[in-house]
Amino acid sequence: PRYTSYPPANYFTGGFGMADYERAIRESNTLPPGHLSFYIHIPFCRHLCHYCGCNSFPAMKPAEVDRYISALHTEMDAVIGMIDPTRQIAQIHYGGGSPTFLPVAVLKEMNDRLLSAFTCIDRPEIAIECHPGYLNEAYWMALPEAGFNRFSIG
Repeated sequence: PRYTSYPPANYFTGGFGMADYERAIRESNTLPPGHLSFYIHIPFCRHLCHYCGCNSFPAMKPAEVDRYISALHTEMDAVIGMIDPTRQIAQIHYGGGSPTFLPVAVLKEMNDRLLSAFTCIDRPEIAIECHPGYLNEAYWMALPEAGFNRFSIG
């Protein structure tokens, strides 16, 4: 099996509810090293690639994408409220699907939301998975301006 996350998916059960989730986030404030790493899943892409094993699907309706992004903002605000504001961001990673399916302005807004809530370590990694077929020169040039400094292509 592919190893894509920790804990792996088979560890997630109905016995781990919202109260457990919130408690785990709050308890993380007391654990070393204390640096923050955020993973933001963007499950959308223009079409499914035959080699992809990710949790993704083609986005056919803009309203679905908008609803998902709105839910992400709600979740980010809730999580930010549970994390000690003195902790520092070490990494933000956008995966998918193809996060570059979204306009850069939407990605920048999510980065700004996190980066305004916390300070960062010196040179945090802000990474994004990119589908080269979705990107033109203007998009590539806008990614660093939106805060991205690491790119995974494919």
